[in-house]
Amino acid sequence: MIVEIIGLPSVGKSSIMQNLYCKDYNAQDKIRFIGGKGCKLSTKIVAALSFFIKLLFTYPKIVFNIDKSVWWMLTKISYRLCNYKNNIKQDLCVLNDAGVLMPIITFLVQRNKNSYVIDLHKIVAALPVPDLVVFIESNVDTVVKRYINRGGILRHGARDIVIDNSELCGKFLLGHNTLLKLKELLIKNKCIVITVDNNNENKYFNMTDIFIKELASHGST
Repeated sequence: MIVEIIGLPSVGKSSIMQNLYCKDYNAQDKIRFIGGKGCKLSTKIVAALSFFIKLLFTYPKIVFNIDKSVWWMLTKISYRLCNYKNNIKQDLCVLNDAGVLMPIITFLVQRNKNSYVIDLHKIVAALPVPDLVVFIESNVDTVVKRYINRGGILRHGARDIVIDNSELCGKFLLGHNTLLKLKELLIKNKCIVITVDNNNENKYFNMTDIFIKELASHGST
């Protein structure tokens, strides 16, 4: 079973992953964490070529787009596809910064400086759908405040473009709405969806306990 954890920047994904690593849940027996550097370069290239060929038939408009940020998203997705090729179905595989869905959200919130409009349906149609997706959710205003407190307020795109707070909030709202649409698409594709409320960051450990139980129950089916 392949599991991807997604959410807005600064929503708390990394903190949850750190707690999963630290806590003793017999992870060696039940959970396999897969990072972004787990595949050979040749495997990544083959996966990337396969993805772009599929897009040529299903979404040619985006393939021939010359926007560097769009190509960043497509390349990021394509390199991560190899993690699906190596999956052992009886394992519970948690993708740590290695899933194919999160680059879409990162692109829209942090890198889409030219406001390119993507067709979410066509991109998802070209991707393997994870068996289970965990949505880490929080109020948009709360996430923006965290992003600001962590030094992300003035950086955008290639991290060299200054934007104001109103534009920042607009980007995060777009990302939030895209996550809602993505959740609907995944459910229609019979993907198991878990939603974790992370409005209160002080509840990381309690939330992680609930999270790991959900993963274990779905992984044992």
